[in-house]
Amino acid sequence: AAGGTGTGASAATTTLAPKAGGTLTVGTFSETPSLDPLTNVGTGVTGGMELAALYDVLVSYDTATGKYSPRLAQSLTPNADQSVWTLKLRPNITFTDGTPYDAAAVVYNLQRTIDKKGRSLGLISAMKSFDTPDSTTVVITMTGPNATVPFALASAPGMIASPTAIKAQGDNFGVNPVGAGAGPFVFSSFKPKEAVTLTKNPKYWGGDVYLDSVKFVNITGQQQNLDALKTGTLQVAFLRDGAVLASAKDAGFSGLEAAQSAGNTIVMNNGVKVTCTGGQPAPVCTGQADGASVPTKTATSD
Repeated sequence: AAGGTGTGASAATTTLAPKAGGTLTVGTFSETPSLDPLTNVGTGVTGGMELAALYDVLVSYDTATGKYSPRLAQSLTPNADQSVWTLKLRPNITFTDGTPYDAAAVVYNLQRTIDKKGRSLGLISAMKSFDTPDSTTVVITMTGPNATVPFALASAPGMIASPTAIKAQGDNFGVNPVGAGAGPFVFSSFKPKEAVTLTKNPKYWGGDVYLDSVKFVNITGQQQNLDALKTGTLQVAFLRDGAVLASAKDAGFSGLEAAQSAGNTIVMNNGVKVTCTGGQPAPVCTGQADGASVPTKTATSD
């Protein structure tokens, strides 16, 4: 990522007081097709920024401590073998539609991801059952010992939307989540192929929100993103091309950097054995007796 304007962006830390107001325009790595956590994995460069701004998150990973810290959760604690996790919510939190951010809402979202096989289903598929002993407590029983619950609740499954808003919008929810969040920003507009715009939540549980709005746009091309930074069209961009990133540094831009694996995986079809019935599947079973086990022939079967 790179941000700022010119050489003034070189300082990573500052003692200056934050200023209220203004719009931050962010160049995303990929276009967000939907603001429904059900259809999103919730990672930073594939919709996670937008979703976290709108819904906040139950817990988040603290890079300074190396631990998961509560956000809309007040605590998240396991039993001795991590097969049962107890989630306590902050009291008196509401979604921007005025409905309660409570245990029932959390269970509704988690069960919805399971029932509808959401994009992040793999993160919570080991959640066997949910109990709500009171309005701020969710007891999650796993299929067995499981240490991944904090990670899951720091991702899309932990971005809880108002059940009332989900039901009201139906199939349109992903592009019009009005009143659905409890995050620092509220939904303003979703224009496919153009921008997602969110405005400040004046009742945010976490305190004052300094920006008036944040806008997420997708500009094709790494050099085009850097050019947009230089002209001020963007204040933040995600850069991954080495040459463009070097140019950004030469221009005085700074930001967070993370090394990524350059490895790739090639999956080869080595062939499988099929059982023939009535000469099918053809052509490998043509002329073969019923019940014959025949290996398929592929270009990479050797």
